[in-house]
Amino acid sequence: MLQLDRSSDAKCPKWASHFDKMNGIIREPGQLIVQLPSKNTTFSVPRWHKSSHPYLRFVDAVYVCRRSCTRIDQEIFSDVLGGSEQKMATDLHAVLIAGLSILSITGGDTHIEKLVMAILGVQLDPLRNTPPDKPSALWHVRNRRQCSCNSQSAHRPLSPVAAAKAAGVNIWRDRHQHIVNRVWDLHQDKLVDNIDARDVVFVTHRWCSPEINYRDVIERRQPNNQAVNVSEMSGKLRRTRDTLLDHTQYVWMDTICIDKSNLSELDEAIRSMYKWYASCAAVVLDSDTTLDVWRSRGWCLQEGAAAGVLYGISKSGKIVTIQELAIEQKQDLCTLDLHLNYRPGNAAEVLARMDVRETTRKEDMAYALAGIFSVHLTLAYGEGFKSRERLLRELAIQKGDLSFLSFHTTPTIPHDYLPAIGQTNYLIAKCSRASAPVTVSHFGMCFEVQLVKGDDARQLLQKLSGWTKLSFAKTRFLGAEELIKAGKQYEYQTASSIEIAIVHDIRSLILVQVYGQDRQTGGGKPIKLCYRLQCCQIEETEFDRLFTWNVDKAEKAAAPEEVKHDGGSKLEGLNKDDSNANVIFERIWLGDKPDSSELNDFGSESTRHHERSRQ
Repeated sequence: MLQLDRSSDAKCPKWASHFDKMNGIIREPGQLIVQLPSKNTTFSVPRWHKSSHPYLRFVDAVYVCRRSCTRIDQEIFSDVLGGSEQKMATDLHAVLIAGLSILSITGGDTHIEKLVMAILGVQLDPLRNTPPDKPSALWHVRNRRQCSCNSQSAHRPLSPVAAAKAAGVNIWRDRHQHIVNRVWDLHQDKLVDNIDARDVVFVTHRWCSPEINYRDVIERRQPNNQAVNVSEMSGKLRRTRDTLLDHTQYVWMDTICIDKSNLSELDEAIRSMYKWYASCAAVVLDSDTTLDVWRSRGWCLQEGAAAGVLYGISKSGKIVTIQELAIEQKQDLCTLDLHLNYRPGNAAEVLARMDVRETTRKEDMAYALAGIFSVHLTLAYGEGFKSRERLLRELAIQKGDLSFLSFHTTPTIPHDYLPAIGQTNYLIAKCSRASAPVTVSHFGMCFEVQLVKGDDARQLLQKLSGWTKLSFAKTRFLGAEELIKAGKQYEYQTASSIEIAIVHDIRSLILVQVYGQDRQTGGGKPIKLCYRLQCCQIEETEFDRLFTWNVDKAEKAAAPEEVKHDGGSKLEGLNKDDSNANVIFERIWLGDKPDSSELNDFGSESTRHHERSRQ
């Protein structure tokens, strides 16, 4: 039994109720009772059944209950575990599930880290002050916040998965076979071909000048035309071999293992890199690259996120955990993005973490994210930031993920519907996949929204304005006040063309200006052409409470195509609930603001259509 030594009035997170469905677990206010298995089961964690450590027995019991229960969906705890529950190694998975059970009786998030520290027997984050015992809402766990470290940068606090990775725990449960085209054989001190990534240690580092590359290794010869040993070509390579020779035979370093002059090889390597890092034996940070520099480089975001085992090289030349390296370098672990696992809906978070980093080439920011997002993106060096637009469009088409649209508009790019580089303010509103297919054309992006205009739009803005003034709402939205201000600014101008698009899939409101219609792709029904004036995002619970239209996709698929409501007119799509039976869902084209000549052309066409309608 786990029992608090004080009374607990804190409200438990919503997912805590799922522990009530597990056979063998009793959850009451302030305590959790778990039935210990009478014998070692197929679900038990190895060596933990009947352990002398009471925490380990408790963890094993919770894990057995969790795995043996058929009534609980596999993804119930994915929010708190960063969406990577199915990929975790068994022992770590059990630790975190047990941590969630502690949360279920306290309502706080800090106890997960405390449990991980207790199980691993290490101080996972000695650089931070002891977290406060005061429980915090699950909302704050999912969103970035200023944690109690010394860093002034905005970031998410150290997660349980990141803490375990920093302590040298093997994170991922399975590693898959991926053949790496070329690696460095430390025993032979030369490059060899076609090695399984699971046998290779990948070295992450920042390029320096001059840097030995693949062509240097191939072309450099001794006077007798014999190839020079790889480790003899630079101090970095010599140090790497001396440090890793006792630990592995094979090493991969991008500088010497990729032939950048071969574009097809470069393309394949960049598209495969995330899979290689996720499946390799370990990822090791070079000693010449400090953690402070490592966390500022764009490609390193992908490497740290994918790594299942992560280590560093200390000043003394020894292999150490990232935690030990952080102590040596006085670096806060919580700023390193050690666990950034993409799942459809959190693209905004991934984009924001990349935007605080740098790459030598602008395109590399998008190419590194393609691996994290697991989308196919062909390379086109020289395209600059156009690569970002292609990436996000492919993310919407291939994954149905529109969460990047929740970035609010910036003053520098007031009408761009895609997020600007460096725009790092966002909320995580538990976005979902697009509820209808997403298409992309020269008009922009086509997706489903609920459009509100005229008096209904004014009432919505008034409702939103009143809500933002409430004290508890202050941390639960982003860009709402700017959207309200913009709505009032445009209210008495071209009022008929200003509408509010409620995007239920990403819990966002977008103030749009309609400038024309597309009559070709809507199957006989015109689709409005819009550009964005302002956007705001609202935390999911408050969004659902304010707008009360949160329906399951299955219900949507089963809904009648036409539903009549009290006015006798037809409702297309789905009425989200009975209290809002007049809701109409439409598809819009959202793109950049067209130039004045295009606006005039569309305006003339719209006028001609209006006249024909009157006739």
